[in-house]
Amino acid sequence: MFLNRKEQVAALALCGALCVGAAVSYFKNRYPDRIEDFGVVQGAVTPAGEVAVSREGADTAAATPDTARTDLIDLNRATAGDLERLPRIGPALARRIVEHRDQHGPFRRVEDLKRVKGVGEKTLERLRPLVRVGDPSPGPSPTGRGEKGDGGLGP
Repeated sequence: MFLNRKEQVAALALCGALCVGAAVSYFKNRYPDRIEDFGVVQGAVTPAGEVAVSREGADTAAATPDTARTDLIDLNRATAGDLERLPRIGPALARRIVEHRDQHGPFRRVEDLKRVKGVGEKTLERLRPLVRVGDPSPGPSPTGRGEKGDGGLGP
């Protein structure tokens, strides 16, 4: 054979990369609505004091004392679907958050999310500017617009 062992390994790696690239390209063209997570999501993490635009195009206020916190997702009213719109929250974690709330009662502070399996310190810090803990009484809006509440700041 005209290739030594190292060259064979390199050629095999290149062929493998070519196959993976072709598969991704095919999948991207065949199923364009399912490829959402195959790229960098600009603005997925918002630096403190700035405003990010969510995937739906609505403005989300960062955690600052002077900012009106009415567009945040209320952990005590949000459905699993509402929670899935948050960064790093998939269907399984959203379901566990809702189940925890149903079993243990409403969240009193945003920090209570750490009691849910799969939510650690890093995830909590990413979610803190996007969620709030409002009045646990039932209501129509998961974002809690126009309602009184502690805004997720807790005691």
